[in-house]
Amino acid sequence: MSVNPVKLALEQALQGAFRQCDSAGLSLNEAQRQIVQQVTLTLLLQALADPTALEEENPLASLSEEQRSLLLNYVAECDRQGQDWKTVLFNDWVEGRSSGAVQFLRDRYGFDWIQRLQPEHLGLYREDETAALGVGDRIEVSSRLWEWIPEELGEEPEWMPCTVIHLDEVQDADKTYCNGVVRFESGLELEIMGLNDWNRSNWRRPKSAL
Repeated sequence: MSVNPVKLALEQALQGAFRQCDSAGLSLNEAQRQIVQQVTLTLLLQALADPTALEEENPLASLSEEQRSLLLNYVAECDRQGQDWKTVLFNDWVEGRSSGAVQFLRDRYGFDWIQRLQPEHLGLYREDETAALGVGDRIEVSSRLWEWIPEELGEEPEWMPCTVIHLDEVQDADKTYCNGVVRFESGLELEIMGLNDWNRSNWRRPKSAL
């Protein structure tokens, strides 16, 4: 039975990485090693076999609108904290932690599917969703806009319903972003800067509209 030389080389490289972890006192348990090995081998062999396979279809097309919204909010929140969302998700998986609202990605789709997602895939849906936002639309905004909620406490923000009453597209050098004003049911108004950029994680469509 012939042995795939590429697969053998990858397995040897992984074993070397595991030994380095052991030497550094950061040993992985057997389950963690199997997850890392399975994901790495599958993705690298797939890329070597067909480098264009990841470009053929946007993986986000297989998600429902609600699932896409949850994922985009999660990615934006990681961006806001200066974290790579895939790394955070993978660490949750390896260490056996729940991934909250995006746990369904691990349960239903797996890490191979997650790794197929590229920034351009996410960008297409981010642009579409923001562009579709118009004056008169009902959205919900996060209380993180006006209060500090320590991340380490794991507390969820409060989501307040409101109506978009003004949108303003701003050109800053070679970057375009959107500012907006919303009105709450109490009549109070709030200006939100960077609706489609740094504050994208702080608003969402009402669940009834998904």
